[in-house]
Amino acid sequence: MSDPQPPSNLASKSADLVYGLEAHVPLVPALLVSFQQVSAMVVGTITPALILAGILKFSPADTAYLVSMALLASAVGTFFQTGRHGLVGSGLLSVTGTSFAFLGPLIQAGQSGGLALMFGMSLAAAPVQLIFAPFLPKLKNLFAPIVSGVVVVLIGLSLIPTAMFGIAAPIAPGAPA
Repeated sequence: MSDPQPPSNLASKSADLVYGLEAHVPLVPALLVSFQQVSAMVVGTITPALILAGILKFSPADTAYLVSMALLASAVGTFFQTGRHGLVGSGLLSVTGTSFAFLGPLIQAGQSGGLALMFGMSLAAAPVQLIFAPFLPKLKNLFAPIVSGVVVVLIGLSLIPTAMFGIAAPIAPGAPA
């Protein structure tokens, strides 16, 4: 028996690739794309911390501390995720970062108890995530992609007012335009 041929549309799409899977990318394009990826990762990691600090009206020192903690947690999480350390880590290059999904509870915790309550809740919730992590592939089958997509869209839509405030915040009443 011979191997089945891939559908013609798949063969034509692979012919449109600029670089193949095992291709060596020239230095300049590789550096530009690397810079783009690192920028996207840093922005995605610090943005939730900056939004949170802005809503809770943190001092510049507390804001810097929150951003530093987000970057540190991302670095430690990425280190463990990229290696295989027993049951921990996928062995793949996957950058971990902060999530916009936790902004609501963190805002409420910050308004009630400040940074101490926010960090305490995060430390208390971390073991729950570790316990449920092995079951995620099985839970994935319970949620259709349409449900996951709607949840992500709703999270994004709930952040629009915060983003609009962040865009307009530098303009203070009476300040020159």
